[in-house]
Formats: sequence, structure tokens, C-alpha cells
Amino acid sequence: MLIRPYYHTISTLLCFVCTFWILPSIGMPTSECIHPTNYSDFTLLLVNNSLIATGGNSQTLEIWTRDLSDGLDIKAENCWTNVTAATNNNYSPYKNGIGFKITDSSFAIQAGDSTLSSMSSLALFDLLNQTWTTPLTQGTSPSHRARMSVSLDPTTNVVYFYGGRTELSQQPRNYFNSFYNFDIKTSTWNWPETAYSGGVRPARYGHSSNLISDRLFIIGGKAAVFSSDLNSWTFSSGDFQSILVYDTTQHQAITMATIGDIPPARYSFSTVNAPDGKSIVLFGGQNASSEEIFDASNDIYILDTCTLNWSQPTVEGKPPIARAGHEAIVYKNRYMLIFMGIQNYISGIGPVYVDDIAILDMKSWTWISSISKEEEGINPNMTTPDCRFIFPVIVPDNDNDNENIGNSNVTIVSNQKSSPTTKQLALGITFGVLGFLLLTTTFVIFIIRIRKDVDPKQNPRWIPSALKIKSNRQQQQEQ
Repeated sequence: MLIRPYYHTISTLLCFVCTFWILPSIGMPTSECIHPTNYSDFTLLLVNNSLIATGGNSQTLEIWTRDLSDGLDIKAENCWTNVTAATNNNYSPYKNGIGFKITDSSFAIQAGDSTLSSMSSLALFDLLNQTWTTPLTQGTSPSHRARMSVSLDPTTNVVYFYGGRTELSQQPRNYFNSFYNFDIKTSTWNWPETAYSGGVRPARYGHSSNLISDRLFIIGGKAAVFSSDLNSWTFSSGDFQSILVYDTTQHQAITMATIGDIPPARYSFSTVNAPDGKSIVLFGGQNASSEEIFDASNDIYILDTCTLNWSQPTVEGKPPIARAGHEAIVYKNRYMLIFMGIQNYISGIGPVYVDDIAILDMKSWTWISSISKEEEGINPNMTTPDCRFIFPVIVPDNDNDNENIGNSNVTIVSNQKSSPTTKQLALGITFGVLGFLLLTTTFVIFIIRIRKDVDPKQNPRWIPSALKIKSNRQQQQEQ
């Protein structure tokens, strides 16, 4: 029995082959890798080089984290850590809310569609202790609302909010047009009086906001204006034909027309600040013109905030799946990271989610699959924009939170930096040629008429028959 001495060796070898070759080949995992699934309209933050995702599950209040210290490879396993706190009846799941960083180990949430007031006011989560708390604040807290926007100024630690709607559980439905802010250092809510140029500033929800050079740029979303005659709200689609701009230092606002290659109207898109310090990058969203089918986009547009000019860059690489309801952040002031969302909607079944990650290099305008640990970003302190948005000299009106809602007069200020588009240039050239031909024809007709009115005795050269008559008479006289 020669095989007996090798029995244990053969058994060990078989176990090794089974563990490291056979099991992986049939799809059985060797280690657990979990990540958030079926997320849309959630909160995405970057805190101390870690991604934070929460608020996308209406059943469970989850907190997901992913460390980016070793880089990011979207082709590798999509592994996150679930740091959801122990069940606490004072804090509930939510969607359509906002969040912002407080410290390198904590963040704040102002829930959107939630069932508890503790989440709708303001709630803090400690990443080290994995606990929720309700902070003591000063000033007037905002009423419960959802689908508002938030932008954090990391220099002043002031958070700027705009708009929103009442939560789905609240009736009657109301919509907001107010600018307000929260000072993290003093835990104080502030409601500055805003001077607005152009009638009544409409309420807005489902939009995005980007803070650049002390200006807050409100993009897209749905605008709502209350009609006292109809005693109801009227809505307009979230187009990009105009941008609402708010000066956070002078507290003035204006709605101004955009120019250039303007994107088609859409909802549930994402925007981030570009590395140049003056532009905003837009990705994806649900096309507003498509009401019967789900028609998402995966294209990229750039808004120059100095001129409010839209353009569409040429982007290399394989684009991600078209989606809406996703979220995006900037990493290393160079990369736009796009997360999850909805790629389709099937009647009778519901939304079809996408759980992946996409990376756009905003320096080379290329879709890439990974960011190495050593990959250099762009130092924001070394990026100085060569311009900023300048408010036109217009006498503003005081327009506070939803005052004078019976007045539906909304004015969009024309863009003084408007440049002709290709279509406009073509029309201009066409009408210019037609005008030239018309003037030429008129001139020729005018000359012909002058010639007809000339006395043939004074200028017989214009009438050949006069020359013939004169020649006959001369011949008779000579004879």
C-alpha cells in the first residue's frame, strides 16, 4: 500500500485546489464583498478621503463608506463598508434630502422625504462612534422640505441652501424660493434678505447648485409659480435656457439667459465644479421631453459661469450607462465620480437600478477605469480663474421667501455676452446675400428707368432708331 504514506499530502493538495481553483471558478466567493444597491436620489459625500453614501433606501437608514486612500478601480470588486448605526427610533430612512461635511469624522443630514422631524430638521452622524445625534442650533430652522440644494463653502464653513418642496406626507403642497444658510462654526441658521432683479423669483426644486467665486449657480429643476387666479401652482420644465445666480456676499440674485450649445431640458442630473475654477460640468439625467418612456442621458456639457455659455466637449473613452437619479462628486479636483442611479423604468415593475461607478478625467476629458494611489490631482489653490460672473446694473426688488406669490411676473434678463450661433450666422449670411441681390436689382431697374426718360434729341445714342433717322435726313440734305 504505497499510497498510504502520501494520504495526508494528497488530501491537503485536493483541499488547496478546491479552495483556490474550483470554488472560484464556479462563482462561489472566497470573501464577502458588499455595496449599496438600488440607490437613487441619495446623499453622497467625501469625508476625509472616504466616500459616504446614505439616504437612498426608503426601508433602512443605511450608512455606507468606501476608502479611496489606495485609489479606485471600477473593474475590481465594488466593495463598501456598512457602518449603519444600531436601530434608533428617533432617526428614520429618507430620500431626496441633502448632506454636508462637519468635520473629518462627522457629517450632517437634512432629510427630505422622511417620517420623523428629527431627520427633517438636522441630524449629525459620528463616523467614529457610529451614532446619530440632534444638534442644538440657533436662529430659525427651515420648515421641513425635500429636493432642495446645498453647497458648502470650505473656507468659511458656511452651507448655502436654496428652494425645495414640502415633504410628500405634508398637505397642502408648498414650494420654496428662499436662499438661506447655516454657519457650522456657530450652529446658526441665517435668512438674509435677498434683492432680486426681474419680478418674482420662482420657487424651484430638484435642481443643482454650485458655488464658484462667491456666486451660487442654480441649474435646472422644476420651477413653480403660484397663481392667485387659479389658486394653484403652475410648473415649468427644468430647462437650461436660463440660470439663477445668487451673490452670497451681496445677497442679490438674478435669472439670466444662457447662450451657446444649450443642453435639452432634463431632470435628476448631476453637476460638479470643473478644475478650471470657473466652469460647471453636467452629466446625465432624464430627458424632460419624454413623458411616456424613460429616456436617460449619458452626455457631458460644460457651463462657463463667467459668460453663462454652454458647450459640449469631445470626450474619449467608453461612456457609462445612461442614467438619472444618480449622484456625483469631485475627487482630487480633477475627477468626476458618478455613482449608481436609475437606468430604466418598466411599467408594472418599477425602476431598473445601476450600482456601478464611473470616472471622468476632467483634465483630459476621458472616461477612465481607475485612479491609482499615486495619481496626482489638481491643487485648487493653484487654480485661479481668469474671470467671474458680473451682475448687470439693474435696480432689484426685495423678494423674500414666497412673498407676493400671487404675482406670476417672472423676468429673465438677456445675456449681454450673447454671441451668434452657427444657425444665426447662416441666417445672417443668407439674408445678407438676398439683401445684396435686392439692392443690385433695384439699382439696375432705376438706371433703366432713367435711360427711358432721357430726351432722344439730347442724347440720341440711347435710341438706335434716332441715329437711323438722322442719317437719312443728312443724306436728303446732301442731295
